[in-house]
Amino acid sequence: MRTLPDWIGDFSSLNWLEIHGNQLIDLPEPISNLSHLERLFIGGITSIGNPLIRLPNSIRYLNQLKELLVCGCELRFLPYWIGELTNLKTLWLLDNHLKDLPISLGQLKNLAILGLVGNPCKPDLTAANNQGTEAVMQYLRAKGKGEVALNEAKLMLVGEGEVGKSCLLGALRQDEWIEKRPTTHGIGIKPVFVNAPDSETRIILNGWDFGGQSFF
Repeated sequence: MRTLPDWIGDFSSLNWLEIHGNQLIDLPEPISNLSHLERLFIGGITSIGNPLIRLPNSIRYLNQLKELLVCGCELRFLPYWIGELTNLKTLWLLDNHLKDLPISLGQLKNLAILGLVGNPCKPDLTAANNQGTEAVMQYLRAKGKGEVALNEAKLMLVGEGEVGKSCLLGALRQDEWIEKRPTTHGIGIKPVFVNAPDSETRIILNGWDFGGQSFF
C-alpha cells in the first residue's frame, strides 16, 4: 500500500495496528481518532518498514499508545512532541537515520525499552545507548537541564537591485504593502516569525535584506 484510507479513523476501538512492509510515506490525519490504540507497528524488528522520513503528526494524539515500532524506515529525526506520549513503554527505532534524540523523550517516565541499534547516532548518545535505555534517559534529562533553546536562524536575501527583495521580506512578515518602496541602502534586518512544521515551535528568522546594485 502507498496510502491508508481516511476511514481508518472510524475504527475508534482498535487497539493494535500493524502496517509494516508497505510503501507509506505518511499516515492520514484521521489516525488520530484511534483513541484506544495501544500498539502501532510501522516497521517491525524483523520486518521491512515504510519509507517514512518523519514521524507522522497524526501519531501525536494517540495518548494511549504503549508500543511504537518504527524500524527499518527512513527517519531523519524525532519530533519534539514525542514527549507527549506519556503512556509509551516501548519505542523501537532500529535501522533508521537518527543522529540524535529530542530532550523531550527524557520526560517519558514509563519508557522502559528503547531500541536505537542501526542508527548513526552521535558518539555521546551511542555511549549512553551501549549502557541501556535508562542511561539514554538519564543522558537526555541531563542534556535538557543544561540546554537553552535558541530558536533563531538567519535568512539572507541577496540579488540585483530593484528586483523586489525588500517586498519579498515584507510579504513574509505580512507587513502592509508599500507602493514604490524605497531602494534598500546597505543592509536592512527585520525578524520573520514562523512555526516549525514538526513541533510548532516558534522560530525567529532574522531577515537580512542586502541592498543590490542596478545594472544598466
